[in-house]
Amino acid sequence: MSSAKKPRIMLRQATIADLDTLVAFCRDAHEESYLSGIPFSEEKAFKLMTNCVSDEHPNLISILAEANEKPVGYLCAAAGEYYVGTETLLTTVHVIHVTQSIRRSLLGGKVAIRLVRGIKQWSDQIGAEHLLFHITSDIRPAQSDRFMRKMGFRTLGGNYAK
Repeated sequence: MSSAKKPRIMLRQATIADLDTLVAFCRDAHEESYLSGIPFSEEKAFKLMTNCVSDEHPNLISILAEANEKPVGYLCAAAGEYYVGTETLLTTVHVIHVTQSIRRSLLGGKVAIRLVRGIKQWSDQIGAEHLLFHITSDIRPAQSDRFMRKMGFRTLGGNYAK
């Protein structure tokens, strides 16, 4: 019988103390993405993540996933009104990222599920009526689509690039 400890996955809203980790995750996600040819700006990533953890921007959130107290993924989202609508709040997820080292494992799948459930809970708590994911990284798009459908989401269209 194995005595290996089962990884414990914890989600929490990121704080100012997590900025270096968040910026590193931003870099990792960028370097793997379709847009990796665009120079990465540490300064812009730091500013965005600072806003996500600031009390001054309650419509922004960054959720950090940890397995056995080690950061293994994050999600960054914003809440606001539809661009030509009023009185309806929606949450838009800009990034969901699980570290490459665990992404294709059972643990990676569990982390992704927890991140999706975590943003759904936050979105519900703030009264958002819609939860939208913008998946434009081009990292395993067929698997991402299958995962999102299993999580209860549907396709509203597509992302196209040239």
